[in-house]
Amino acid sequence: MTYSFTKAKSKSVLKLATKIWIPYIIVAIVILFAFKFVLGIQTLALQKDYERIRHADAQTLSNISKLQHAEDRLAYEGQFIKDIDLKDAKLTKAFLGILNLIPSQIRISEIKISGGEVFIKGITPSKELFLNSLQTQLKSIFDNSKSSFVELGSGWYNFESVSTLRNNANFQNRIEDK
Repeated sequence: MTYSFTKAKSKSVLKLATKIWIPYIIVAIVILFAFKFVLGIQTLALQKDYERIRHADAQTLSNISKLQHAEDRLAYEGQFIKDIDLKDAKLTKAFLGILNLIPSQIRISEIKISGGEVFIKGITPSKELFLNSLQTQLKSIFDNSKSSFVELGSGWYNFESVSTLRNNANFQNRIEDK
């Protein structure tokens, strides 16, 4: 006995609308996993770039430190050279003062300066002229000043004068005070 005029149809658990949405949901999930995979790869690439940049930054900071040290060293050496040049200029001025005091009759052929010693060699018409003019100036500057004379056939004298300082710092102080 049948209570219905229609034949029984089999019913699906899922409705037609649900069947249409299932592929879209699967595609959306696949797309989300693809995005997750791509983001993971990009994250790894960014981490590698970050490490590379951090290493480059550390190396740059190290180079900056080395350059600052080199700059400080060059500034120190430059100041040291300026100080030496200043002392040399004062020393030259002091010796030019001595040379300006040399009478025109005395001929200087050689001057050697080393450390705290000055060697002067030349020709003078008389011992007295040398001793009274140049030797007195040398004795006022140096601690010890000695001269030796050799008479020439013409009546003139070859002289050699060695003037020394016991302490080289005294000479530097005398020059720096000028």
